[in-house]
Amino acid sequence: MFKASEPLGEGVSRNALNYAQLLSGLAGRLLVSVDQAMRALCIGRTKLYELIAGGELEIVKIGTATRVVVSSIEAYVDRLRAQANRNAA
Repeated sequence: MFKASEPLGEGVSRNALNYAQLLSGLAGRLLVSVDQAMRALCIGRTKLYELIAGGELEIVKIGTATRVVVSSIEAYVDRLRAQANRNAA
């Protein structure tokens, strides 16, 4: 795992490395916390709850804890990428 004291590889930004680590942390998970979903999508809490209210992301409740379904995050990103590809064409 990356440590702040280690040098970064040539052409690798600290943000890109942190994002890659974050995504690898989602691998194999079914649910993530609201904070983890916010970090994975690089958005704030208000925008995340807007996406949930709009049906873009799926949540489940475990007691009082709110968890975001990882497959819904992946599907949302896939839709954004498809839309960007359509707009670029």
